[in-house]
Amino acid sequence: MRISLGKVVFGLAAVTGMVAGVQMSADAATTLSEKPAGTMGSSYPVKQYNAFAKSRSSIKYANSVPDLSEWQGNFTDSQVKKLKGQTPFVILRVQYGSDYYDRTFDHNVALMKKYNVPYGVYSFSQYSSPSDAKTEARDLYKRAPEAKFYVNDYEDQTSSGNTNTAATNWYNTIKPLAGNRKVLLYSYYYFMTLHASKAVNDYDGFWLAAYQNNEPTNASHVLWQYTDSYYSNALGQSVDASISSSKDSSWFLSGSTNSGNDNGSSNSGSNSNSNNESKPKPTANVNYTTVKKEFTIKNKPGYDFFNHVPGNGVYAYTRKNNGSAYAGKNITVNSMSTAKDGSGVTYYRSYYKGKNIGWINSNALATKINYKDVNLKVKVKANPASNFYNHVTDSKYTVKRTSKGSAYAGKTLTVNSQGVKYGWKTPYYRCYYKGKLVGWIYKGSVDVIG
Repeated sequence: MRISLGKVVFGLAAVTGMVAGVQMSADAATTLSEKPAGTMGSSYPVKQYNAFAKSRSSIKYANSVPDLSEWQGNFTDSQVKKLKGQTPFVILRVQYGSDYYDRTFDHNVALMKKYNVPYGVYSFSQYSSPSDAKTEARDLYKRAPEAKFYVNDYEDQTSSGNTNTAATNWYNTIKPLAGNRKVLLYSYYYFMTLHASKAVNDYDGFWLAAYQNNEPTNASHVLWQYTDSYYSNALGQSVDASISSSKDSSWFLSGSTNSGNDNGSSNSGSNSNSNNESKPKPTANVNYTTVKKEFTIKNKPGYDFFNHVPGNGVYAYTRKNNGSAYAGKNITVNSMSTAKDGSGVTYYRSYYKGKNIGWINSNALATKINYKDVNLKVKVKANPASNFYNHVTDSKYTVKRTSKGSAYAGKTLTVNSQGVKYGWKTPYYRCYYKGKLVGWIYKGSVDVIG
């Protein structure tokens, strides 16, 4: 996507506060000739790109979603097959305004369909008026009627008249065509607050662009574009990438592609009232169960705490605490939510020292381990059922195997610490052989001899 200087500066400074936006625009011809590799935009000046390149985020999140356009070229079958296993879905640019049709879209979307790679699409908005916004929305749908979701990439101010009206018209035009598929607004925070602060509430979700290490908390969003420097192993190049800490991929992909009006026409007189009537009443998407458990937050949780379960379908939710603020801490939980769609997504309502800190995804939780010092000798069984690891398995640490248990079959080891998992009785032992640390092994694989 296009990245203006104002967007990059805000992305770098978002944690410390608001900064003034600076817009630099160019026509499509200038854009296509000056556009640096690895970014998705239109009019990003090369000098400004080089000046900030070293400052942008170099982090890489698992399950990152790339957004791709003609700047990444025509993909090969091999690349797309690899891409399928590396991302939950992709987002493809279709057009730069109505007049410019992305040169690689037809080729690349055909490969996505061939290898069943789910995809959403976006239009880099260039509408000149609220009326023109309807035209761009209709053109996007005509060109990509089978997309899983649609995005208004609104980050270049080209419209006369009320900009919120224009952005709302875009949504109201494409939503009846999309049916129950999601329609998102993409922008960076400063631009959105200036030009679409009201319209953003009409959309099914906000896709926030902010290139920084920590996820922004200044605006509720369903997708965070955190970098333009994500190296895709499948494509062999750097691309824009986003993650979602509040929505699972099923949320973006669950809409049916045959629920809209495929004739490409829409009622230009659509308004917010008629659109709201088409939306179903809120229904609970999760089941709740009372539980009483203890966990430890992983050292790298990867998720945050929310006041309600994200995607619950009934209650609005916002981030309550950063997960990283409680990394390594022991917590208690008293309620569990399970997604009704069978995806297995589970959240727990968590407490730290008796204080409610919010709901967090179960993937951020590790087994609580109770440790104590011991002084033992053990003999590894002839056919040990487990191996040695650098930490007790399922603990808050990143666990790796250090040695096969069978490599020490019949040998005598010394033990100086044991760890017992929450709810278990049998411990793990930290073992040494001739003074050298071997690792942790489950007691069932050794016999205590002294």
